Amino acid sequence: LRESARDPVMRLLLVGTFLSALLSTQMFSTFGIYMTDELGLSKADVGLLYTMNGAVVLMLQVPALRLLERIGIARTLPWASLVDTIGFALIGAGSGLAGGVIAMLVITGGEVMFNPAHQTAIAETADPAHRGRAYGVVGFVQMIGIACAPLLGGVLLDTIGDHHAGMWLTIATIGLAQTLCFFAFVRRRTSLVISAAPPSMRV
Repeated sequence: LRESARDPVMRLLLVGTFLSALLSTQMFSTFGIYMTDELGLSKADVGLLYTMNGAVVLMLQVPALRLLERIGIARTLPWASLVDTIGFALIGAGSGLAGGVIAMLVITGGEVMFNPAHQTAIAETADPAHRGRAYGVVGFVQMIGIACAPLLGGVLLDTIGDHHAGMWLTIATIGLAQTLCFFAFVRRRTSLVISAAPPSMRV
């Protein structure tokens, strides 16, 4: 952890990972409670939304990997984070099952693009001799975000849950911070790659 904190590129990756886990876990904790308690959807409807999430992930996995190969992680990481942010903001704008479906589709699309790009970013950022340790550190930080997410969602539901748009916009700001973090990560990583290249290869 200390070594990762001293590396500016890895530090940005870890902060982005924490924010990503904090945000994405809201879909599996706060979202379900909100849909039943605040919007009055049945538990079967919420189950249908999660089933749709799994089905879309399965359908989009291969196309997402092909798109990632074509556009690279430098574009995918921040833009997928932004799509996630929009999806969570849309939850507060919906008033029923249809709104939940739209928000879930947007969030799932962002997640399907983000996850393989994130794994690739870890592999490319880590020291090749300690790649396993890098994955371990990233996984540890990710688990901290997952552990904190239900508490954050519960506090928001208790305090501003009646203000639907305001609550989900508050949650979406986590995604906005994640997006900015990964834009900074991409810029820092690119500048280090350029500075490390031989003078004849620099543009």
